[in-house]
Amino acid sequence: MTDLTTAKNDCVNLQQQDHVLCTKLVSAENDQNSQLQERDSVTANRDATEKRHIMDQASDAEVAAAQQLCNTVEAKLATTNRRVELIKAARIELASKIATATQSLKIARSEFCISRRNAIFNEIQNDQKLKAKLLEALAAFALNGHIPYTTDRAKFFEMFARDFLPEFAESQVLEAAEKFRKVNGLD
Repeated sequence: MTDLTTAKNDCVNLQQQDHVLCTKLVSAENDQNSQLQERDSVTANRDATEKRHIMDQASDAEVAAAQQLCNTVEAKLATTNRRVELIKAARIELASKIATATQSLKIARSEFCISRRNAIFNEIQNDQKLKAKLLEALAAFALNGHIPYTTDRAKFFEMFARDFLPEFAESQVLEAAEKFRKVNGLD
């Protein structure tokens, strides 16, 4: 169960990291869109200021201030663009880790279920009452007189397993599987 729990925790942690990165990406892309609009606006304002300067309606200081504002907005946009690229790269890297963790979880789940099944089989094999009853039935089979004397256990189970194993409706098996899933945290 420890391996299964560890695998589940790893998967959950990686998915939470991806959720955090996704939230950061949305925020960064919103910033990027706002800054693109701001850049377009200050660029248009700078161009208008330069035209006014040519017609002696704006000073050199106004042109310099408009250019400085454009440079500041461009630098801020470049930083935001880089942040968006880094977040996307981190999500791509994380997607690979999530896929690996998901596969590890599937393997751990399978190993847990097989281990649990084998433990149940072991309990059944070590049930002395059941063992005694099966041995008595096998002895009766060996001595029944209709089939040549045999103590072949495999032949006995092949012929009679359906006669002594309880039958289960599909709904019962599904209900038991659901209960097993819940009890063992196999989400």
